[in-house]
Amino acid sequence: QVVVQMSQLLSSSFRNIDRIIRWGGEEFMMIVRNACRDDYTLLAERVRLAVETHQFDIGIEKPLRLTCSIGIAVFPFLPNWPEALNWDRVLEVADACLYAAKRSGRNAWIGLTPTELATEKDFEVNFTKYVPNLIRDGKLEIKTSLPNNILISWAD
Repeated sequence: QVVVQMSQLLSSSFRNIDRIIRWGGEEFMMIVRNACRDDYTLLAERVRLAVETHQFDIGIEKPLRLTCSIGIAVFPFLPNWPEALNWDRVLEVADACLYAAKRSGRNAWIGLTPTELATEKDFEVNFTKYVPNLIRDGKLEIKTSLPNNILISWAD
């Protein structure tokens, strides 16, 4: 019953050109199209708030209250080099953001977008383990619902 209601919530909160993927439990990844690059924070917050405020009726006396963690990436990730990161690699970005949101307190969303300083070379194999360095070097920008970017935990 929770999954059905969650599906209805997401359908009413999301555009059909973007993708939201239930990764497990309360974990979601959003892949938004390039046209939404600047607006994904609005979409992510709409989804987070919809889940947080919804009372899930599962047939028991008291409805369930749930939250979710969301990782976000934009496709194509690098607008100047759209072929640089295929769909699977963009999912890696969203996955890194998702687990950072979980490690950093849950009931949150985190997204990463490349800045003008980013180059195709910065995002070669296994770049997700270098996310903190890319942020520090100004090549990635964090957008999040969390109050303090410095407290985001990118690794276990």
